[in-house]
Amino acid sequence: MKNTDLIFGLMASLGKEEYAIADLLYLIQPFHVSETSLRTNLSRMSQRKWVQSRRQGKTVFYSFSPKGRSISINVAKSFRILDWTGWNDTWWGVLFSVPELQKEARYRIRVKLASYRFASLYAGTWIRPFHKAEHMETHLQKIAENPHCKMIRFQCSGAITKKDVVRLWKLTDIHREFKEALTVLSQSSKKLSTLAPERAFVEGMHTSSRIVDILFKDPLLPDCFLPSGWKGRELKQRFKEYNRIVQSQSKPFWVKIFQE
Repeated sequence: MKNTDLIFGLMASLGKEEYAIADLLYLIQPFHVSETSLRTNLSRMSQRKWVQSRRQGKTVFYSFSPKGRSISINVAKSFRILDWTGWNDTWWGVLFSVPELQKEARYRIRVKLASYRFASLYAGTWIRPFHKAEHMETHLQKIAENPHCKMIRFQCSGAITKKDVVRLWKLTDIHREFKEALTVLSQSSKKLSTLAPERAFVEGMHTSSRIVDILFKDPLLPDCFLPSGWKGRELKQRFKEYNRIVQSQSKPFWVKIFQE
């Protein structure tokens, strides 16, 4: 786990509105991250507009910026189960043809679409089942406003088959990772009860980082496209239970930062 990911994860998992630099210094100690590295990574996160800071006297406080909150919310969607009841075969489509000289812009579009669980049907044509609760028109507003892009909604009357979806979103590989993640959770859960609060916190952060990376690959698709015995729902439920155990076991360590 990169230090930047660790710091972001610490801020997101504990849910404090803002963190004094002393809070973050305290939290990173068990991970053997130096103060210099913390400050360097916070500076990078500020440059990327993931966090914002304010100064009160001699104390600096850090919180998520609007961009950082958006990233956190998008990651957190991976823990939910979308209700696709009544889905009527309506899809989002993003069509783009970016000039060859604008390779970086094309790359950014692809990364953005992938982060919101679109898949490439053809070169320059990315798709995703439409679900109104995802508010894609808001998340992809900048892409929709790009003169080289078109964002459409369409119905294809079953022309995109389950076999297509399994291939496009690599569901077989994701399903295998879900099964492996369940094993990781089981093994870590057994260890937690034997650990002191500080070590339980470290174990929880490292394990959660692995599970979050895997869960973020869940494309959140309608059930009709999922492989038989899909483990997504079970993994999310087990991860929720795991986090409750970690929070309880490690609370004597992290609760200090909430005390005035």
